[in-house]
Amino acid sequence: MVNNEEIKASHASTAKVKKKRGFLFWASLTVMIAALIALGIIGFGYLEGCMMYRDISDDAFDDGNLNLADMKVDWDALLKINPETVAWVYIPGTPVNYPVVHTTDNEKYLHTNFRGYTSYVSYGAIFMDCNNKHDLSDQNIVTYGHNMNDGSMYAVFRQMKDSNVFNQNRNIYFLTPKGNYRLKSFSLCHVNAEEKIIQTNFGTEANKVKYITDKINRCIVDVDGQIPDPAAMTKIFTFSTCDNTDRNYRDMCFAYVAESTVDGVPGLE
Repeated sequence: MVNNEEIKASHASTAKVKKKRGFLFWASLTVMIAALIALGIIGFGYLEGCMMYRDISDDAFDDGNLNLADMKVDWDALLKINPETVAWVYIPGTPVNYPVVHTTDNEKYLHTNFRGYTSYVSYGAIFMDCNNKHDLSDQNIVTYGHNMNDGSMYAVFRQMKDSNVFNQNRNIYFLTPKGNYRLKSFSLCHVNAEEKIIQTNFGTEANKVKYITDKINRCIVDVDGQIPDPAAMTKIFTFSTCDNTDRNYRDMCFAYVAESTVDGVPGLE
């Protein structure tokens, strides 16, 4: 026969199991609710960032005309919002349609958007390397943008690891107060973040040719058509974004000047 002590012990054990299960249920529910709140905040941050940049592009740039000399940006409006504005970058058929800013470091605009705000979702802004001159007179103009999960900012350069995507989006428009550029990408490289790959000027013609040739040789996609002689590229542009699957690497797209309205910078097409 089962005595009273055994019955009490059994009831106590059952109560402990129920209590533990109840704790696990509420703990799991709390974690799930917290995760849903975090996802909601992230989703709202993405929406807010997209709407902000869309509104800016609607007000400052008309993307309906691809005649380089006629492409206009409302520089006064942009400079009123952010005095550190130096350019506009646009790739037809992609989300890339943004103002470009420039300051004294490469940290500020990782977390600060074009209007000067930060949020839980770090949209940041497209920014030019702090070692570039503000007047864009360097031989290599380098810009950075986040690889956002919704495909915005510079995520397209990550997507260009597919050769078809790369070749379909080789024309890049880079507009400045001094004139406009139509760029054409010639290489996409996957590089270690620790590699000292950024050079804004090359010093000698031989160094420039060596640098550009190295990027052509390291290209990870099949590029359609002929690439101009590196010696003919008087100015190049570099577009860099992070590899979200491995934070130790960057995807970097290199482009030459195909067409230009800027004095002293010839186009190669």
